[in-house]
Amino acid sequence: MPKRYQSVETRKIVQVSLKTSDLRQASLLAGKMRADLHAEWEGRLKENPSAIAYQPDDLELMLAATECAYLRIQPKLEQLVRHKRLDTKVAYEGYLQTLRSTRHRFLRAKASEPLPVWLELADKQIQRRNWKLAKDTESYRSFVAMIADAAIEVISVELAKREGSLGAEPTSLVVKSGLEAKERSAEQGETILELFDRYAAQRLAEGRKRQDGIIQDRKVIAAFADFVGPRKSIRSITPADIRDWRDTLAALPPTYQKAKAYEGLSMRQAAAKAKGIGAKCISPVTVNKHLSTLSPFLGWCVTNAYADRNPCDGLFFGVVKGKNPRPPFSKEQLEQIFASPLFTGFLRDGQEHKPGIQRADDWRYWIPIVCLFTGARVGEIAQLRIQDVQFEDGIPFLLIRHNESTGQRTKSGATRVCPLHSELQRIGFLSFVERQRSRANGKASCQLFPELEPNERGHMGAKPSRFWRDYLKRIGVKSGNDGLGAHSFRHTMADALRTAGYLDDEIEVALGHNQKTVTAGYGRVRQGTVKRIYEMLESIETPEFTIDEINN
Repeated sequence: MPKRYQSVETRKIVQVSLKTSDLRQASLLAGKMRADLHAEWEGRLKENPSAIAYQPDDLELMLAATECAYLRIQPKLEQLVRHKRLDTKVAYEGYLQTLRSTRHRFLRAKASEPLPVWLELADKQIQRRNWKLAKDTESYRSFVAMIADAAIEVISVELAKREGSLGAEPTSLVVKSGLEAKERSAEQGETILELFDRYAAQRLAEGRKRQDGIIQDRKVIAAFADFVGPRKSIRSITPADIRDWRDTLAALPPTYQKAKAYEGLSMRQAAAKAKGIGAKCISPVTVNKHLSTLSPFLGWCVTNAYADRNPCDGLFFGVVKGKNPRPPFSKEQLEQIFASPLFTGFLRDGQEHKPGIQRADDWRYWIPIVCLFTGARVGEIAQLRIQDVQFEDGIPFLLIRHNESTGQRTKSGATRVCPLHSELQRIGFLSFVERQRSRANGKASCQLFPELEPNERGHMGAKPSRFWRDYLKRIGVKSGNDGLGAHSFRHTMADALRTAGYLDDEIEVALGHNQKTVTAGYGRVRQGTVKRIYEMLESIETPEFTIDEINN
């Protein structure tokens, strides 16, 4: 939420469904919706003048004073000279004398009582900018004095130039600071977030970004804009600004924004507090992820002539992404997992790690088993519909769909097949599918795991992933940040296929990794037919432990 409208809009983030799956149309609708929201908020401000967004700081006051009493007056003086025809010595001396007397009058007024025109300018600026600046306050008097200073300075500079100092520059602190702030301030419609919205719309239209990714990227860019100043121009962002943001970010604790200890603190304040108490900091890899969001955006700004260079260049930490990848499960860990209460009988819901007589016949039980025997991602299994369990030439398979209209997604952005291993069939997965079909009254379009709902980012696999990490810790398989989790089943399958003699380019097809090759763009038959991948899965060495079918 822009700072200007926070007094008339209580929401910190506005999320609205555009009700379309067409990315090009979505980008157009999003732009119109943003414009409508800004118009609505402006209307609220006009209806309620007392709803002022914020109290301006000294730099904002100097910028406003410089704009209204220096920058706007300069061209008017030049126009005046052209109309007066100062082509005689008498006329020229008369103009100089007018400037001197005006400056003298301004100086006397500043020292005694402000001129009415200065007060009028101050009131107009306050009203136009919706500032909280009452007339009986010291801040108001200071603002009027800044306007007076800028008015005196514009006359002084004009007089110096007419007297022969053609390179005369302002010496007033107010005007010098105001001009510097003006240079660093974005033009109308070109703030950091406004340019990001253009960048996002283009990436969506090109199909290079998904809406969920844009939402997450915008959070990073918004935090950066807040750090350097929301009105700072893209062109004025320097490598020093990036370094400062990077180092402050690196000093923050993970998820500090959700911790009460840092509530209400700015990034700098939170970083200083974390450093003072010796809190654990964000890893360099995570900092690089933030830079990897900011850098492409700034690179786009260079390409589109909003900036001269990308200030992120050379400022990434020298760490390798994926240095600690998700490890596969060992044979002993798999035995421990499937001999645990969730698969043999647990106490009650919420106590799945404690022995008992209750059995699950839902996502808790089936998702890890399906992941083990298919190598599919948790989110891909969690988003399945009943109709996605299909047959081809007598071989059952899962259709792992990428379909934005139904909210089903794959990392590669492509739909693929995932045959069901014979062991998975023996355990009773197909019987479970039929039970779900019966519970859904035959509606094949219903979710296979109806208890699951997407999180705020639209990810269906968030809940089972979190549940599985916690469960592994509770049964003693996982310890700290060892990387073990639901994705470890996928790595386990990769190792099993390698052990069976397959090369990585074959395994990539079976696991649904995106292969960007020339050949991949030829023909219409998909890589990895159901029969071929089924043969690959059947050739792996299956675990020696037994998983029994659920009996309901």
